[in-house]
Amino acid sequence: MSIFRFQQFSVIQKQSAMKVCTDAVLFGAMAPVTKGARVLDIGAGTGVLSLMAAQLGAEQVTAVELTQPGYDEAKLNFGNSPWADRLEAVHQDIQGFAGSVAHQYDLVICNPPFFENHSKTTDSLRKVARHNDELPFADLIKSADQLLSSQGLFYLLL
Repeated sequence: MSIFRFQQFSVIQKQSAMKVCTDAVLFGAMAPVTKGARVLDIGAGTGVLSLMAAQLGAEQVTAVELTQPGYDEAKLNFGNSPWADRLEAVHQDIQGFAGSVAHQYDLVICNPPFFENHSKTTDSLRKVARHNDELPFADLIKSADQLLSSQGLFYLLL
């Protein structure tokens, strides 16, 4: 089993298409999380950014993940963490989630699929994780705008 170990938590990453990488770890460490914040992680995958936000003091972190394997792994990683009571995994596309949620977030974080019109892999999970066919940039921006509080921040790794 592939496990990435941090000081305060571990991330099981056997099923998710995208594994923990340097970019994501640096992005999560630099996220402008304030104590008590409500944080939304779009495209959570293994849940590493959500876990880092909880570690940095977020009061509540919601992780929205489109793929079943990513959702399952994030949920498992959350349950194994010291912050299980502050982490929630949601298996849904962000467009639908944004249209169905009444509350807003102080911080939206996202390391989105970033390839447009690029040769695609035959691995369906990696294709969803790397190519923005399921999450075009316009949909990402619109969803973040719907879900952010008036003083909220959108933190994007692109």
